Amino acid sequence: MMQLKPVVIGLILLSIGMATIIPIQMIFANESEWNSLLSWGNIKEITVYIESDFEPNAQKIEIIKSVIQSKLKDKENFFGWNEAITHISYKTETQIPIFTIINKTHKSDVIIHLTEMESSDPFLGLTKYQLSNQTIESVSITLYDFDELDDSQVEFLARHELGHAIGLGHTTNPFDLMYPNIDSEFGLISMFDLISLSELYN
Repeated sequence: MMQLKPVVIGLILLSIGMATIIPIQMIFANESEWNSLLSWGNIKEITVYIESDFEPNAQKIEIIKSVIQSKLKDKENFFGWNEAITHISYKTETQIPIFTIINKTHKSDVIIHLTEMESSDPFLGLTKYQLSNQTIESVSITLYDFDELDDSQVEFLARHELGHAIGLGHTTNPFDLMYPNIDSEFGLISMFDLISLSELYN
């Protein structure tokens, strides 16, 4: 079992015209708790733009895209967010927005920034939200030390960060993708995540 470097995500919430807010209320869901749950407004898609401050390995970019677009699943666990969201949306009759990759930064809701830089804090990923009336307006994701990550680390880290982008915080469930420290054994999107999303967007 490969244990990735701890990914301690600072879920920084920036309300428009207000100071930084970090939610501390734990929300109960399926015998575990979430430190925050946020939703987008009434939209059908969330546009995603991938940028970098260096020339990254093209294969790693494709891995990030596959975390959004893959249709693979392992029993009730999903490799790609869109397939997972489509599944739970149909099953629960809930409209949850899906991700759409675009090529223009000025039209993006989510920017994924890849950098060679190391974080000043001990984490590999950071997700920041721009909020309006406690609704997500935009998201910025930074993946640090990107050139040093292997393919599996890129996959699990991107999947985790995009979980934040859709609105999931961290869970106290150590057997889940959204636990603060990512473990490759639990690196797929689970029904625990999806049921929580359906309740959030219901």
